Amino acid sequence: MLSTQPGIDDAAESAYMRTWAQSDRLADTEYSPAVRRELPIRGSRSIWEWGHSREAAWGAAVRRNGTPPIYLDAHAGLHGYSVDANVGTAENPVWKKVVVDGETFGRLVRSHPDLHRAITDGPQRPMVLLSCNSSKPGASGAQEFATYMHGEGGVVSDIHAPTGIAKPEVLPGTDIAALALEQTTDEAGRLLPAIRTFQAPTASTAQ
Repeated sequence: MLSTQPGIDDAAESAYMRTWAQSDRLADTEYSPAVRRELPIRGSRSIWEWGHSREAAWGAAVRRNGTPPIYLDAHAGLHGYSVDANVGTAENPVWKKVVVDGETFGRLVRSHPDLHRAITDGPQRPMVLLSCNSSKPGASGAQEFATYMHGEGGVVSDIHAPTGIAKPEVLPGTDIAALALEQTTDEAGRLLPAIRTFQAPTASTAQ
């Protein structure tokens, strides 16, 4: 698990994601489709209805290779990724959230020593972005990220990005790390796939 949210404001989220990553990850091979329901009560929070688990797009590769996916945790919008940038100094860091495009995000991720090690040690491991809405229709971030990573970034495995909200959760009372993916629709009301897969380049196209 690589998180690109190291700022103090994200401490609780980062701690939760570390717990999720260290749990028994059902998400390595399966996901649950989920629908968000708005309660008809003013000021109430929405609730999530989880469906039965389904085979994840990366599940076959994980079973075939015997190695887990590489997960990337970063908030995303239609046109980029939110990262914490240090606008202070090394001695006195001042963290500020900035939005970067997919290629810039890829360069930041690729320069991370943990990811470099993960790709070098397991080039066959699929990459899963836990970045909400990063590949929904009209979004450019995931496509830009995948284009860079499959080119200059040197990644030779598939990259998967959600079309809706991604909810990694440790199931209550268990040590099971699950992943819910929002079921979304396009403007015409047609159901979208929960995940968009950017396939690794073949030997011929990579040349």
